[in-house]
Amino acid sequence: MTKNKLKHLRRNFLKKLTFTALMPFLLTRNRTLRASDLKGASLNIKKARKIDIHTHISSDADYLKEVMEAWNLKMFTICNEGLKSDRLEAQRTIARVVCKKFPRYYAWCTTFDLNGIQAPEWADRVIQQLQEDFDHEALAVKVWKEVGMQLKDNEGNFLQIDDPVFEPVLDFIMKRNKTLFMHIGDPPEYWLTAGPDGLPDAWYREGNGVWNRLGEFRGEVSYDSLMRARDRILGKYPDLKMVGCHMGNMSYDVDQLTLRLDRFPNYAVETSFTLPSLMGQAREKVSGIENHTASRVNLKQRINGGHTDGRFQKA
Repeated sequence: MTKNKLKHLRRNFLKKLTFTALMPFLLTRNRTLRASDLKGASLNIKKARKIDIHTHISSDADYLKEVMEAWNLKMFTICNEGLKSDRLEAQRTIARVVCKKFPRYYAWCTTFDLNGIQAPEWADRVIQQLQEDFDHEALAVKVWKEVGMQLKDNEGNFLQIDDPVFEPVLDFIMKRNKTLFMHIGDPPEYWLTAGPDGLPDAWYREGNGVWNRLGEFRGEVSYDSLMRARDRILGKYPDLKMVGCHMGNMSYDVDQLTLRLDRFPNYAVETSFTLPSLMGQAREKVSGIENHTASRVNLKQRINGGHTDGRFQKA
């Protein structure tokens, strides 16, 4: 990679980070911050404490710590994809290492192996693994969209997050007072046969179904069924703190999200990967969700797809 390309990547990274740092100031706890409010004001965005609540660290790059120090930033690195055992172990290992070595800069969220889920000993094995991760300072556990969209039982049925097989694991997470991060489903537009312009969705599409990066056809399971399963688990575990990744994949209509936040006091969301759909809605509507539930909407704009590794060095 050329030196100019590295400079461009770093400049783009910092530009997006500046926007990320500004977002909490644009929406305040009690009301929207207007341009007139900034006249004569002095906001030191770089010094304000910030946490990147959704990122994926695959190695420790020195320049990242320099950026985090300069911007008073900390990263929350998240493990996911429980069907890829080798990848999962690699993620857990690097998360443990960087969080122990650099607690000022990193905290982490674990996940668990989904292979062999219907074996009698599966839950005990997962609970043992989670206990080890909690002993290594993991603050939360994530379930990814493979639950509900790829994972199947022995009869070939999709296993949803509210399936009884998950109860021992969710009970354990709740008893340990940890948080469950949930990436359930995808934005509803990924189920469309064509976008508003008549062209296939740019992310993944093949044949008559909507192609999913996991290799399954999204047409086999509906968006609504995934959201209903998510809602059922929120209601079943009122004492388990849960965070919906990407606004719970409901950013297309913040009114729908507000209904869930009203109904489930244990539910919070983060905003990574939601900016385009939020920009398509009225400002008053979007800012209203922050006014309504300020402490439960974690403002975050994903940087570089959320994946950070050691390939890019400071230019």
